[in-house]
Amino acid sequence: MQLLNKEIMKKIQIKKNKQEVKPTRITNETVAQHRESILAGGRKFKYPVQYSKYKLIINTIIISLIAIIIGIVFIWHQLYVARAENSFLHRVTKVLPLPVAKVDGKSVRYSDYLTQYLSQVHFMQTQESANLQKDRNGEQQLDYYRLESMEVVAAAAYAKKIAKQEGITVSDEEVNSRIEAQYKKADSSEGNFQNTLMSYFNWTLDEYKEIIRDRLYVEKVKYILDKDAASLKSSVEKMISEGKTLQEIKDNLGDQVSLVSRENLPKSNDDRGISSTAAGLEIGKVSKALTEPGDGYYYIAKQSETSDTVTYSYIHIPVQPMSSYLQKLKDEGKLKYYIKLPDSVKPVVEGGVN
Repeated sequence: MQLLNKEIMKKIQIKKNKQEVKPTRITNETVAQHRESILAGGRKFKYPVQYSKYKLIINTIIISLIAIIIGIVFIWHQLYVARAENSFLHRVTKVLPLPVAKVDGKSVRYSDYLTQYLSQVHFMQTQESANLQKDRNGEQQLDYYRLESMEVVAAAAYAKKIAKQEGITVSDEEVNSRIEAQYKKADSSEGNFQNTLMSYFNWTLDEYKEIIRDRLYVEKVKYILDKDAASLKSSVEKMISEGKTLQEIKDNLGDQVSLVSRENLPKSNDDRGISSTAAGLEIGKVSKALTEPGDGYYYIAKQSETSDTVTYSYIHIPVQPMSSYLQKLKDEGKLKYYIKLPDSVKPVVEGGVN
């Protein structure tokens, strides 16, 4: 019985201890004690909130990293496995400098490839009304465009590498001059020319300027790479200085050069400066080497002229196309594509961008 009474008394004491202690009167002497008591009661709520913020930041970082990894894997799969080709990925590759190939150690940008390829498809769909997705030979035609576009951008990348080594540059003035000549030839304004670019090829003017810049690099570098053509050039110029005619030079060099005659062509004929150069010569005189056409050296001699036309002949020393150098690099294992492309394929339909 005494034990039971003791147990009951213990429980009563514990209950009294748990009862809320009534606040004492706050005075100047006890205000600091009361303030500390209140702050201490609030601290138990502060630290759990701090822990929740820390956990939220960690979770946000983890989720963001997972999203980035998923995005990278998705883009990699779309570009390099599924070989998806659309305007969204085109915009992505313009922001991210992803490679589509490597030529002699120089990366080829995926965005450059898609700029070329998508323009070919756009032209066929809008100007030729071709439905390449449903056409029986559509996939073969698309493969032709893919391979052609890849060779164009690989040639440009290789040309720019050689140009850097040789100190060759292409100025903005050269680019603008080439474009200005094109829209003047079409008797068009710059604004109409831009609309034509967008309508036919889905190119902005800035994109087209970079395409022209690449073409100029390729044209200039071909003359550096072709040592045989450079040697022939020296031989032709030596014979010209000795007073030999173009026919005599042709007889001497045979099939290494070609001799072409043109009669009564307009002085403003669109042949990349050949006719206009002939028009500016004295009869019987031979011009210096003209390289503007981009496919070799031209030595021109004028025979006669009228007020509007000119008759002339020229010796042409061809330079090797860039495709021959790409094939050599490919044979040496120095040209690698990061997407699957056929080794060669013939076009099914006419048209597209040259």
